[in-house]
Amino acid sequence: APAFAFAIYTIYVLINYLLNYDVTAFLHKSLREMEIFDSYPQRSITLFPITMGIFLYMKNKLKYIFLTAAALGFVILTVYNSFTPLLSALSVIVLCTVFAQPAIYRIALRFAISGFVAFIIILVIFKNETPSFQHNIERVNRLIHIDNEFKSAMGFSDRTVRWRATLDIIKERPLLGYGSGMKKFQNIVQWDKFMSKWKRDNPEIYDFYRPLKNQFYPPHNMFLEIAFQFGIIGLLSFLLFIYLYSYQLIKTTITLKDFNFSVILIGGTLLSFMIMGLMNNELGTTSGKFLFVVFGVGAGWMNNTKISG
Repeated sequence: APAFAFAIYTIYVLINYLLNYDVTAFLHKSLREMEIFDSYPQRSITLFPITMGIFLYMKNKLKYIFLTAAALGFVILTVYNSFTPLLSALSVIVLCTVFAQPAIYRIALRFAISGFVAFIIILVIFKNETPSFQHNIERVNRLIHIDNEFKSAMGFSDRTVRWRATLDIIKERPLLGYGSGMKKFQNIVQWDKFMSKWKRDNPEIYDFYRPLKNQFYPPHNMFLEIAFQFGIIGLLSFLLFIYLYSYQLIKTTITLKDFNFSVILIGGTLLSFMIMGLMNNELGTTSGKFLFVVFGVGAGWMNNTKISG
């Protein structure tokens, strides 16, 4: 059902685009500026790997619906002008090129990736000027020089300054955090003891948050947001859960060699979500709910395997 929904959603946004915009709009505006695509990347981080996994897992011709949806979805993510969701999708495709069964799928995907890379090289050579392409090229350059992003006060699209502020706040209550709910962050970040400290020691943090009173500017990092709410204990509990689940999944996969289901559908969803988590927190969104649905499906698969064994 989620994969069918993703296919329908993909076709819906493309039809909407064709009805409301023309080629000129695409050349001069990024998809990020077009309202119909607004939530597509956030939903894709779990639905794209689910769709790819189901395509590989199914045996009848209906599977090509999922392949079409995944291909169109990847095109949307490529030109959307948001690098992290694209990186998440690419991580799933890389898994497919290594683990997809039968081998013909791996070969086909490698050819597709080679064609995609060649197309990008051609665009670079001819200096394509579309906003989404230029923005993604800029993001790639920043990723290559990632050390500069960490050094810059406003690196990673002003996330560095948010992360530094959040770390200072977490240090005040490191073990248990400030309790469930991120909305309180907008008030806590304005507390006098933090603002005074930043004004004295970290003026870039002070200058960033001072004009944002009563505005919600979260850290945009899943791990920091978990630590803010539930402390180091909560973050370590979450990471321990991910580790134990991944360990059991890998162990079961090695035994059964069912790569399409376990590595692509389950592992790809987890990997894609974790990559997105470095720059955003989607745990409370539709994608986060689908992640735990996938966790449940994977746990059921591993449990049935033990029972069958």
